[in-house]
Amino acid sequence: MHELATQNLLLRLVVPESADSNSHAIERLARTIAFSSGQFALILACCDDKLLRHKLAKQLGKLAGHPITEITLSPDTNNLLKTLEKATQTPSSALMVDGLETVKDLDTVLMGANLSRNQFQAQCPFPLILWIDNAILAKLRRLAPDLRSWAGNPIRFESSPLSPTQKREYFPPQIVAVGV
Repeated sequence: MHELATQNLLLRLVVPESADSNSHAIERLARTIAFSSGQFALILACCDDKLLRHKLAKQLGKLAGHPITEITLSPDTNNLLKTLEKATQTPSSALMVDGLETVKDLDTVLMGANLSRNQFQAQCPFPLILWIDNAILAKLRRLAPDLRSWAGNPIRFESSPLSPTQKREYFPPQIVAVGV
């Protein structure tokens, strides 16, 4: 019984209360968008979990109180600015971009965005939210430091570090059932 209690405590320590931190982060993102309304602002939303991103994007649309244009980049995207220009033919209050991790030649896209960073202000007079993961954040720092410098600290969203499958691998089923 003592072993069961110890593993239950360990499970609670390993799986953080991410929902609470995510609600604060999504509110921060909504405030940042509202504060930047009508002007260019680069906002980095960092989340490694694609399913969670989708849920957060829907939640953000409700919190913002106005429609936010959403685009998902195709793997063949080769110029971020041109892709954004096509997506924003109609005025937008904000633009959310997802799918950077699927772009085949991401290094070239990021370096090109860095070179054309001054054009973003003219072409995007609204908040630009880039959904990224930790790997892309590292690439942004390395390949597009000038563009990256225009963004504040990334707004981070936490997912549970262990999927249900991983929990079953690390903990016997009876302990997972008790701990969850």
